[in-house]
Amino acid sequence: MTASALDQALFLHATCHHLRVPGQALLALLWRPLLASLVMCARILDTVPPGSGKTLVIGRMGLGIAAGALCYAVVLALAWLAAGRPNTAEADVQDMLRRTPAWLRGRLGRA
Repeated sequence: MTASALDQALFLHATCHHLRVPGQALLALLWRPLLASLVMCARILDTVPPGSGKTLVIGRMGLGIAAGALCYAVVLALAWLAAGRPNTAEADVQDMLRRTPAWLRGRLGRA
């Protein structure tokens, strides 16, 4: 696990250098998805205790994945709100969700 973390840190450094992007600028964009990913991972790992039987693991893992995805979305949205709603991918998703009802009405009205 330590080797993987070191590998990721070196890859991030090389990427920032290659793209000529300061690491702080990249971190300012990535902290929200990183936080949401950590919470999601903790939620999934909490769902399946070590030493569980295979059948139990498969069923609980399905529930854990669904709960993890929900946790990811909620934590990401809350972190985005806490950051002052910057004009990032989350803003695009919010805009898309706002337009979805009208789009559905248009699609269903033509059917």
